[in-house]
Amino acid sequence: MANSNDKYSISVSGSGTVEKGEYAYVSAHLTRIDGESGSTQGNSYSLEVTDRTGDEVYSDSDTSNMSCSFSIPTSGLSLGTYTATVTCFRSDRISDYTTFTVVAPNSAPNPPSSITVPGGSIYSSTPVDISWSASTDPDGDLAGYELERQLDGSGSFAQIYRGSSRSYQDTIPTGKHTSVIYRLRAYDSAGNYSSNCTLP
Repeated sequence: MANSNDKYSISVSGSGTVEKGEYAYVSAHLTRIDGESGSTQGNSYSLEVTDRTGDEVYSDSDTSNMSCSFSIPTSGLSLGTYTATVTCFRSDRISDYTTFTVVAPNSAPNPPSSITVPGGSIYSSTPVDISWSASTDPDGDLAGYELERQLDGSGSFAQIYRGSSRSYQDTIPTGKHTSVIYRLRAYDSAGNYSSNCTLP
């Protein structure tokens, strides 16, 4: 948004949507529009955050030049939409506002309860059909699964599959291996991961 008087224009922008417990960010930028080149240093800005009823829930101030920014803690705010108004005290008061919405934090998916691998010995270069149980997500935004493999009981796990399917055909790398361990986790569209389900 933007607002102006006969000398300056101010534009305020913000976070849009933010999870409760994180910070909402609001910035303001002042532009001189009268064509003159006088000093634009040392501007004073104030921030007022109000809820849907118009009650003030947070305020702050800053002294800056042509732009400023504010970090608004949301841990003490209720879920809902708020209006953040920034006023610049230069050549009369000039204000603009933006809105942001505080939403509930997105929860991680629950881990799959089991992984199924065919019984018997697993040999190198032999296809192995792996399947797993479905995960659930409290927010309903489950996106997929990541399957990793570790050989010989040491070293790091290597990702061998990522996607929405609940099965994968693996081929063990050629070589003599003492063990093969698989682990699986679910992820959601917000980038949250479940804990691992490991076999064996």
